Amino acid sequence: MSSVGTHSPELAQMLLQQLVSASEINSRQAEDDINGLLAFLQEMHVEDPVEAMLVCQMVACNQQAVKMLQQSRQEMHADSTEQWLKIANRLMALFVKQTEALAKYKRKGHQSMQVEHLYINNDNGQAVIGSINSSR
Repeated sequence: MSSVGTHSPELAQMLLQQLVSASEINSRQAEDDINGLLAFLQEMHVEDPVEAMLVCQMVACNQQAVKMLQQSRQEMHADSTEQWLKIANRLMALFVKQTEALAKYKRKGHQSMQVEHLYINNDNGQAVIGSINSSR
């Protein structure tokens, strides 16, 4: 249950049922697919039910995007192919937004700045933070 971010068996079951339902798992490979979904949740280091819900949404979104890409490859008409690709593109953009939302939630709203380069002017000992473009 800790892999879904809760100690409540009822909530864990509900989240797993939603994830399985969104994944359209068929009965022949259900056990392997469910184990794969649980492994994904563990790899995402889900800490609470909200994170679990976001990850479940991300999994469903990604699976639908891949499905739309596969559908576009099967189409014979350019118009239909374009429609499937547009849907896939929207889903992939949504996935990026979901990833950003999860990262923000995990940070608890705190922002940080990472300084990658620090240049110090030897003449007067001042530091410059940011991009430096020199024309030679």
